Amino acid sequence: MKKLILYSGCLLILLTSCYRDPSKNKEIELSNWEKKLKYIDSLLAKNPKNDSLWAERALIFLSVDQIDSAYSSISKALLINSNVSRYHVILSDLYLARNSINNCREALLKAIDLDDENIDALSKIAELYFLLGDYEKSFAYLNKITNLDPNNAKAYFMKGYGLLEQGDTTRAITAMHRATQADPDYYEAFLKLGQLLSSKDPPLADEYFNAAIRIKPNSEEALYMYAYHLQSTNRINEAIQQYEKLIILNPVNKYAYYNLGYIYLVYKNDYNKSIYNFTKSIEIDSSYAEAYYNRGLAYEQLGQVDKAIADYKTSLRYKTNFDKAIERLNKLKS
Repeated sequence: MKKLILYSGCLLILLTSCYRDPSKNKEIELSNWEKKLKYIDSLLAKNPKNDSLWAERALIFLSVDQIDSAYSSISKALLINSNVSRYHVILSDLYLARNSINNCREALLKAIDLDDENIDALSKIAELYFLLGDYEKSFAYLNKITNLDPNNAKAYFMKGYGLLEQGDTTRAITAMHRATQADPDYYEAFLKLGQLLSSKDPPLADEYFNAAIRIKPNSEEALYMYAYHLQSTNRINEAIQQYEKLIILNPVNKYAYYNLGYIYLVYKNDYNKSIYNFTKSIEIDSSYAEAYYNRGLAYEQLGQVDKAIADYKTSLRYKTNFDKAIERLNKLKS
């Protein structure tokens, strides 16, 4: 369930370098980050003790995962001025990239000691404690964030996840709902709320899933989860429509085909359509054991026992000790 990304994406985008024809003896064109680095270096040549320039240099290197160079630059910034909270946050990013968790935590604590209203530092240490499983400390920092910024949607969302980890679904729903109030375009919060309320309150779950789809209309994740929600709440025809939309969006989504196959097998008793969809799923993933098994069930219903046996055997090739397939084979051979 711990799928949060610990740190947000880099500030700069690395573009693929474009090379001119070497036969014409022209200079290699610099990428965006290299141009920015060259500019910062030109400024540092004139003012080598400018700590903010060294910090900016570190961020440029961090944006392209050149961790050692970034570390060298931020170290120089801190050597010049160690009292800037933001520099310690940058340092924490670099420690995290090196998987040095204790140093990462110490850098964040130093950042907060210098500026206890640094939302970035508070958010990162809350997330760090969350990933370490120390939810109480995580909550303490999240509460500091929401006290400083009552509309900080990410803090409410993270608290919701922490409450879920502790088994407190009711309060988790409340926290995630608060996140959507703070940010009406918080896709992840709407999607998670749809999941959490799917069986508890299907109409309200519909609203949350539709909100997520409104925000990201081409999200395979949202379309699939909404379709599965409809399937789970026995709105089969609506589920079929959503899976078909998903297949139009991505013709190689094996799970959409698989679930359509299951619907036609279990709910519609349309075994030919079931076989068609399971076959499409298998064409996408030839090792999909469950698809072979369920296609075998459809063949059984049509009296095509040899094909059913072949599918059950194939499912066992990809999923050893597949009890249901073994049971069907034993029954057909008895």
